[in-house]
Amino acid sequence: MVCTIRDRRIPESSGLAAAGGSLYTVNDGGDHLRVFVLDRSCGVRRTVTAAVNPYDVEDLARSADGTLWFADIGDNGRSRRTVAVERLRPDGTAAVLRLAYPDGPHDAEALLLDPAGRAFVITKEPLSAVVYTPISPLSSGRPTALRRVTTLSFLPTGTPGGPVGTLSQVLVTGGAVSADGRL
Repeated sequence: MVCTIRDRRIPESSGLAAAGGSLYTVNDGGDHLRVFVLDRSCGVRRTVTAAVNPYDVEDLARSADGTLWFADIGDNGRSRRTVAVERLRPDGTAAVLRLAYPDGPHDAEALLLDPAGRAFVITKEPLSAVVYTPISPLSSGRPTALRRVTTLSFLPTGTPGGPVGTLSQVLVTGGAVSADGRL
């Protein structure tokens, strides 16, 4: 473990990205786009905000150019017709990019961003998860359709569970890709 986040402004860190000497995190849910920039002891260096009102941010990724990708993909009730990623560029500009599943609503909590900038959304379902990716470049004008890439299966790991106990062992609730894309 690198550090423990103790700042009261971050009651439920839901996504973590690292770059150089900084860590980036976002709260679960939220009513505005805000990222906390942390030092390696998890102290808040600064916050960055954008005039975007997300629905349920669940994960965070950082692209090679420093753009932060907020995974606004939570849907516990499985009622959202579209989900979104919000991108916050280093210059402070933000964009909302809507995504549509090919097979109806899903609850998801993980966003992977590969070194080429391709996004992958992983659903949160017990014992298995479905991986989706956009079928075309993301657009701010209309929802981009997602396509199913694969299904992942899980067995209990035996590690202590999180807030939902042993169920946490078989749910995808976050993800990351190594900076070089190999792991």
